[in-house]
Amino acid sequence: MIAGRITLVSAARVLGLSTRHVRRLLERISAGGAASIRHNAIGRPSNNRISDGTRDYAVTLVRERYADFGPTLAAEKRREAYGELVQIDGPEQRWFEDRGPPYSLLVFVDDATGKLMQLRFVSSESAFTYFEALDLYLKRHGAPVAFYSDKHSVFRVAKKDAKGGQGMTQLGKHFAR
Repeated sequence: MIAGRITLVSAARVLGLSTRHVRRLLERISAGGAASIRHNAIGRPSNNRISDGTRDYAVTLVRERYADFGPTLAAEKRREAYGELVQIDGPEQRWFEDRGPPYSLLVFVDDATGKLMQLRFVSSESAFTYFEALDLYLKRHGAPVAFYSDKHSVFRVAKKDAKGGQGMTQLGKHFAR
């Protein structure tokens, strides 16, 4: 290499690059100095950059309506397009007043539009009733980028030292299959 302290093959291995690419970088350094290998887009705005007006509007909305949200949480909770983020919940109520027992209504709501994607009455909110509802949802709508839910035990690992779970919920294990 330039100072003779490392071979081309060793440098490629350390950098995780091919020897061919390391050779090209060395040629650029020899011709134009170390600055010649920096990325050409440094100092220029990204092609995917959000306009200043859009960014300022989004920040203002989050500050006014969701004062306790930081920018990262706001970005995670709000998706731009239909079908990207789906809220799921299963409140238990006496939906039929005194004409029947209480039921849970499993609700899948599109976050961007507020559209009710799926509704299903079940006798209780459990991992298995969510498995069934999730299978129906996926067959009809496909997989979203993300689901989010409340802190119901179906959606979280109750014990930190749970055996064999690797920190996944029952619903998460089912969805990962």
